[in-house]
Amino acid sequence: MNLTNAMRYEHDAIDYQTLLRVVKSKGLTDRQFCKLLWGNETHLTLKYFIKRPDIRVSKLIKMAEILDCNIGDFFQYSDGGASAAMLDSNEKLLEKYPLEVLKTENSALKMIIQEKDARIFDLKKINEQIGKSLEVLLQLGQNSDIQK
Repeated sequence: MNLTNAMRYEHDAIDYQTLLRVVKSKGLTDRQFCKLLWGNETHLTLKYFIKRPDIRVSKLIKMAEILDCNIGDFFQYSDGGASAAMLDSNEKLLEKYPLEVLKTENSALKMIIQEKDARIFDLKKINEQIGKSLEVLLQLGQNSDIQK
């Protein structure tokens, strides 16, 4: 990839002003969006992202789903770069998206898959441990039945 033609992000984390602009463009208030993101009982506002702008990919995906937008919409970037056409299953042209937005979304989805794979691995280990514990308990139960 030629770095001179690559798109450059102005921020490496969520920018409060950009997020606020996207939320308002979707017709939501700060409070409405936060309730959708964190639940009706939340006391958080978008200013949360000023203190903690570096969020997990899963939260970024949830925000994009709530606002029905691309992940790239949350980041400011310069140099429009190349664009690619998004095709549906019938190969009809739907919309044009900047190539870098699609790459960003692809990278985010790959990171989510990595997180899920790690979680699956952990759950398999826990499942094995539970199975071993169950076997030990069954053996102890059988031994106590034999001794009675």
